[in-house]
This record gives sequence, structure tokens and C-alpha cells, in this order.
Amino acid sequence: MLGLMSRACLCLALLFGAGIIPVSAGEDDNFTAHDFLRRGMRKRMRGAYGSAIKDFGNAIQLNDNIPGLYMARGMAYLDRGIRDNRWDTMGRAEEDFDRAVLADVNNGRAYALRGFVRALRNNPRGIADIRQAQSIDASLPPEGFAGLGMYAMDAQVWDQSRSFFNKGLELVAPGFPVRSFIKRKIKEIDILERKRIRTSTTRRQIEIDTTAEQELRALSAQLRDGDPVDREAAAKALGFRGNDGAVAPLIDALQDPDVRVRSQAADSIGKIGSAKSSKVLLPYLTAKDRRFRGVVVRALGDIGSERAKKPLTARLTKEKEKVIRNEIRASLKKIEDAAYNLKLDVEYMLEEFEVELE
Repeated sequence: MLGLMSRACLCLALLFGAGIIPVSAGEDDNFTAHDFLRRGMRKRMRGAYGSAIKDFGNAIQLNDNIPGLYMARGMAYLDRGIRDNRWDTMGRAEEDFDRAVLADVNNGRAYALRGFVRALRNNPRGIADIRQAQSIDASLPPEGFAGLGMYAMDAQVWDQSRSFFNKGLELVAPGFPVRSFIKRKIKEIDILERKRIRTSTTRRQIEIDTTAEQELRALSAQLRDGDPVDREAAAKALGFRGNDGAVAPLIDALQDPDVRVRSQAADSIGKIGSAKSSKVLLPYLTAKDRRFRGVVVRALGDIGSERAKKPLTARLTKEKEKVIRNEIRASLKKIEDAAYNLKLDVEYMLEEFEVELE
């Protein structure tokens, strides 16, 4: 009996192999690239990201010139990475969005998605992508706002970060992984905010009065009331990175009657590096005293806020002093470099992207 079955199986195999009995083709064998794309999109909507990615890959093998194909696969990689915490897929998502941008430089959504992925991968170049997306289409997609929320969060500016995330949440439909991601980030911000408030309250209760705080008050008083030499010395002593508490008295000193004090105040504001200070310095780009004007230009470069980019560029065409023109060029270069080192003026970002704070 076993021998008869073996011979029967052998005969069937020979018949199929010889083509005497046709083999029915699978569904995929007759699929075009567009068929794979459409099926992949349906699978992505159902959350079957791995299978969708496979379909998109098959479509790419058949015809990689179909508009939106790399975008579709990149979004599937992104969705799977967020849902399953598979951050290894983010590099593949970024590569697909790279190709989508190369295929269509006016694809604002591709820029926004790449910006979001870069934010997730701690790559500050994503800011430039999101700005480019907004320049193409003023209506950013939810991923664009989520990316901005990530960058603002990295800068520890919680209120602005929450505003970006809330804006993204308004735009994303239920069921998409990015919605759950945004909600998690908002909760994280709430926790961080509560910790900050508790810490601040504790400090007020025990009335800590550190040596640094005492020195700040003493130098601020000297900056207001001393003679010109003392005022200049106080302005210089206040100028070190991160000394944000000194910004307010130094801003007042920009109105000092002595140009040396004004210049030193501007220089110290630049050394402190608070992004918000650039807004205060901009009106002094047209100051009559060339020394003061030059120091202001240099300080704006030290701060590195993109808020100063357009005013400095405009000033370059009007500035008569060659030395100051060179300073302007150097400051513009510093601002360009700062954009790639996550030195963000979040207030300017909010204005630029027209997001209203709650």
C-alpha cells in the first residue's frame, strides 16, 4: 500500500513539474505595485505594520517611482516603532522619509515626519525639517507639533512643550500610535512640572539664601548705583553662562549713560546666552556708537537665536563699518551652527509656528 502511495505521489510531482497539470497562481503573483501599495495601506490602518511594510517593500521592488510609496513605508515603520517601542525601526523610517523628500522637495508632510523622527532620535536637525514643512504648508501635521514638543521638552521649557503636544493632539485621529505617544508625553510633563513646583516650594519654605544669590543682589545694586568704573565691573562680573538671574539688571544697564557700561552689559548678556535676551538686543543694531553696535552684534551671535537671523542679514546690507560687517557674518555663522546643537529659542519657535499658549 505504501509503495502505491509513493508511486502516486511521484507521478503527481512529475505531472506538475512537466506542466501537464497547471499550478494555480497565488494572489500576490498577479499583484502590481499599486496593488501592493493599496493592500499595505489597508494593513497599516488595521495596525498590521509588519505585514504592511512587507507589502510596501514588494511595491518598491516592482516600481519605486510611485508617488507616496516611500512615505507610506516610512509611516508604517514609524507607527510600529512607537507602538511596540521598537526604536531600531526609526532609522529605517528616516531613510524612507529621506527618499520621499528627494522625490518631492515640496512634500511638506515628508519634512514634518522626518523632523519628528529626528526629534525621537535626538537629532537637532529635525527643527530645520519642521520649519521647512511649515514654509511649504502653514498647517503642520500632528507629527510636526509632536516633534516641536520633543525639542521644547529637551530644552526643559514645559509650558511651551505642552502647548505643542496639545496642538498635535487636536489634529491626530484616534487609533494612531502617535496619539498615544503624545498623551504619554503630556503626562510626563505634568510629572516634571509637579516635581519642579515641589522643589521650588521647599526652597521658599526653608528660605535658602546662597552665596551666589547674595552676590547677584550685590552686583545688581552696584550696576545701578556705582560710578561708571564700578558699574562696568559689575556688568562684567555678571556675564557667565547660565546666570539667567542677571539678565534683567543687565537689560536695564543697556540704557546706561556710559557707553562702556552699555557695551559691557550687552557683552555679558551674550555670554549668559539666554535665548529670550536676543529680542531685547535687536533694537540696538542701529545704535549710533559703533563700539556698542559691534558688541550687540557679537552678543547676538553668542546667544545663537534664529530670531536675530533676519535682522542681522538686513543690517549687513546697511552697515557702513567693515569691522562690524565682518562681525555680522561671524554672528550669522554662529546662529547657523547653534541650530544644529539644539540651542533653541522656544519663544521664537512659538511665534514662528503660530501656536497660542493656553
